[in-house]
Order: sequence, then structure tokens, then C-alpha cells
Amino acid sequence: NIYQGMGQVAKNPIPPTMWGYNDAIQDFPYDPEKAKLELAEAGYPGGQDLPEITLWSMPVPRPYNPEGLKVGVAMISDLAKVGIRARIVSYDWGTYLKRQREQPKDMDLFQLGWTGDNGDPDNFLAVLFDGLASPSIRTQWKSTEYHKLMQTGKQTIDQAKRAEIYKKALQLIHDEVAVISVAHSTVIWPMQNNVMNFKLHPTASVRMKNVRLE
Repeated sequence: NIYQGMGQVAKNPIPPTMWGYNDAIQDFPYDPEKAKLELAEAGYPGGQDLPEITLWSMPVPRPYNPEGLKVGVAMISDLAKVGIRARIVSYDWGTYLKRQREQPKDMDLFQLGWTGDNGDPDNFLAVLFDGLASPSIRTQWKSTEYHKLMQTGKQTIDQAKRAEIYKKALQLIHDEVAVISVAHSTVIWPMQNNVMNFKLHPTASVRMKNVRLE
């Protein structure tokens, strides 16, 4: 209903088409009953005494998330089924990005995504998740082990060795639940039959150099 058949469930924050993808990761199963047990073990049976949380949802469509508010509604609906009360917060896009970077205390969960710039895992994993590298990293997840992996990845030339480094980093993200990966989208560009030689670019850039009309 949201991705219109043009997405796949994500278990890594990088897409499966990118080198360094860790396919060995076992995704968390959808198990509401287990979630209820975990909540009870944490001292909040049925969500009792658990404060309401906020879920910041994107107000604009993006290639990686076509319906941020619908995704938010689906999320809070699933949370409600196990006893977690959540409400959606949204702003205009400029305000959303500005306030999210400020990491306000009333922001419990937030949606964001990424379209890669160069096809390198570093452009996802360091830029988005290494909170020890810079205060401008939006997740602000801080892990010394992860930071060391990112530094080693930058300094290593051999691609096969780098791939193993990033696979370890992805496993660490999964184990510590630094983020919840939702979906990878399949991007399509419709065109008329008389448009020749237009090709999709991995970075979503529009390259018109060899395009012609018949």
C-alpha cells in the first residue's frame, strides 16, 4: 500500500546491490507476542506506565520513502498492538531537517533515508551512523568499535578487505539496533517511446548528454 510493490524489506541500511552488503544478518522476525514479553520483562507489562513516545515522520516523498506519513501511521499502529503508545510529529521539510539535527529531547524516533552519492559503503555507513566522527551525524549513535571500523575502512585500499570491514559494521548496527532499517525502494523513471538513450544513474543524477528524441 505504501511502496506499491516497488520496495523490499530491509535488514541492512545499505541496499543489497552495494558491495559490502551483509546478507548473513538474520533479520528480526515480526513477532508481536515476543515484543509483549520483552516489554513486560522491561517492567512495562502491556505498556503500563510507559510514557507516550513521538515518531517524527517525513512530510515529503523521497525516492527511498514515498509516503513518510503513511509509514508513520503503520508504525504507530504496530506499536499500539503491543501496548506502546506513540504519536506522529511532522513539520515542513526545512524545519524537520533543522530540528532533527538539533536532536531535541522530545524526539524519540525519527524517519530519514539516503540516496547514495558514489556507490561506496562509506557514503552510507560513515556519513549516516558514525556519531563519534562529527556532531553533524544525524543519528548521533556513538560506538567506539564502530568508529574504529569506519576509520579502518577509509584507510584500507583493498576492496575485498573493505567489504569485510563494512560487513562487520553492519552486524554491529544490527546487534545494537542503532537504526531500524525499513525498506529499500526500486526507483523507476517513466519515459515516452521516442526518448532514446536515457539511462538511470546510480546516484539519481539526470544525465542528458546522449539523450535524443526520435
